Amino acid sequence: MPSRTAGLPWGWRLALAARITRRRVSIAAAEADALASSWRRSATSHGGGPPRAFAGAAAKAVSAWSDLGRPGRPRLWGMGYFALGEGTADAGAKYLRHYYAFTGPFAEKIAAGNLTSPGAIADFIRGYEDTGCDELVLFPTVSGIEQIDRLAEVIG
Repeated sequence: MPSRTAGLPWGWRLALAARITRRRVSIAAAEADALASSWRRSATSHGGGPPRAFAGAAAKAVSAWSDLGRPGRPRLWGMGYFALGEGTADAGAKYLRHYYAFTGPFAEKIAAGNLTSPGAIADFIRGYEDTGCDELVLFPTVSGIEQIDRLAEVIG
């Protein structure tokens, strides 16, 4: 069964980002070329959290894809947040708590997942690679182009 994006120009693909529930994974498997996980308050969501959480969400996506008889497997996307450099950890955590305030106390858990050292970023990337993630998007939580430069130094 081809996805609805099969005829789009320039090789565009549709990635659905959603809380990982059985129904939403089924929709993504039927309609998209990829599944992008995002932070949500749910026991079954991935959420930019640790690679082991991604592995569970990825397994659900691959299973739903296969159940629909689609060839191959979906492209699997993950995400995370980072703040690199002196004095950025607190500012990044403050931003995430503010941005995710609607989740209540869960915002603190999200803020705690902010990657603030080169080692933490390297481990995070390695963990996602090991679980089959095809694309990993890292968002800076403090403003400044130097964040991209610092990230580039970490990932080489």
